[in-house]
Amino acid sequence: TQVLLDVSLTEELVQEGQIRELIRAIQDIRKKWDLPIHQYVTISILSDDETINWVKNYDAFLRETILLQDVLYQVPIKTEHTINVQLLQSEVTVQFQL
Repeated sequence: TQVLLDVSLTEELVQEGQIRELIRAIQDIRKKWDLPIHQYVTISILSDDETINWVKNYDAFLRETILLQDVLYQVPIKTEHTINVQLLQSEVTVQFQL
């Protein structure tokens, strides 16, 4: 018996992997900052328009996976809690409002 497996990466699979990387980075920094696991935060995601547009497609997944009070896009917030993540060759800044 032979099984053929298509191992090509579609744009959707690449984007999903990048969203999971963003979630991992957010969870890692929450742990580093000793935030209680039940504490909801607001995040603001800043990047180029193309990146923001595809990240918005995963808004519901972000909200399900991370304890978020709100997700803002392209809205800078005053905070000292910021991380930078590289997604799809774009720099993404995530600001946290605790």
